[in-house]
Amino acid sequence: MLLVQRITTSWTKASRGMPSAARRNAVPEALLVPASLFDEPGPVWHHAIHYHERSSFTPSSSCESRGGLYTRIDESSSSSVVLDQSGEALKATFTWNMTDCGQPRRSPPTSELILKLGDWGRFAFNGRHVGETGNWYYTKVIVNLLYGTTTDCHCFAGQPTFEIRCLERLR
Repeated sequence: MLLVQRITTSWTKASRGMPSAARRNAVPEALLVPASLFDEPGPVWHHAIHYHERSSFTPSSSCESRGGLYTRIDESSSSSVVLDQSGEALKATFTWNMTDCGQPRRSPPTSELILKLGDWGRFAFNGRHVGETGNWYYTKVIVNLLYGTTTDCHCFAGQPTFEIRCLERLR
């Protein structure tokens, strides 16, 4: 069983200062998992939450279950987190790419977590992107992963077993 929680925060230059920056910085890095998610057949559950400046950082979320282990967190070809299950372990690899992560480039560009049954891990990364209008926008993405069996809505409470933070100062 795999539970993925992806929390994305998006903002523009308008929210770099107060009071919007305070709301943006208050976005949590883990949330309760909706109990209804566990009503769906697994073995993979995905909980996506988005906080955006245009909604005053009020969350919108979606939940889905997937039949079978998938290899990319968001199922896009540019996904920065790739999964590989082998035996009793799950390898989660973060690879910086311009599309998903934005600027600036990361060093090292690749990091990985090895999760055994019952472990949970977290990737945190941020970036600066160019929008369709040519204006900059910014993102912070948290990916929480739980590898094992649970129906506990509080499974991401406390500190992760493993964590990789690839956060840069964004200008």
